Amino acid sequence: MKTRILSALVALAIVIPVLAFGGPMGVWWLMFPLILVGMDEYVKMALPGVSRLEGALVVAGGGGVAAVAVHAPAYLGAVVPLLVMASLVVPMFRESDTVRATERATRYVFGLLYLPLLAAPLALIRQVRFGEVEVADEALDQGARPRVAAPHVVRRVADHGVPDGPGRIEGVVL
Repeated sequence: MKTRILSALVALAIVIPVLAFGGPMGVWWLMFPLILVGMDEYVKMALPGVSRLEGALVVAGGGGVAAVAVHAPAYLGAVVPLLVMASLVVPMFRESDTVRATERATRYVFGLLYLPLLAAPLALIRQVRFGEVEVADEALDQGARPRVAAPHVVRRVADHGVPDGPGRIEGVVL
């Protein structure tokens, strides 16, 4: 019990400064190894009969999905379908039984999408400060509107306290 408490205290000593001062990249470098460990645990649990190479490919694919989700979300629409297709096709050629191939393909797809797409965006949450959306005055002058959950929450705050003057828009991020 003492060992667990000491390891928790050491982990907190590492995690709390990273969360407080690390910014989005600090949180990403904290989350990425956890995502890889989680993917490895998923492979061991859900795909017990796969070879080491297949398991490593699933872990690497999950890490790739997480990296794309954080660093290049615009490409997520291209990367995810390619991984899903590969995950569906590979078991069909490796298994002779259709039911086992379908089960394995389903487990591949679920593993490649569930944990990486659930945990990776946590690093992006660190980019938003208390739900505020800041838009530059130039963008406001060109008609830009921030994406907010409730338009009535958006307000323009002036630099000098004048509600209608130049300033920034604050609101709740979707």
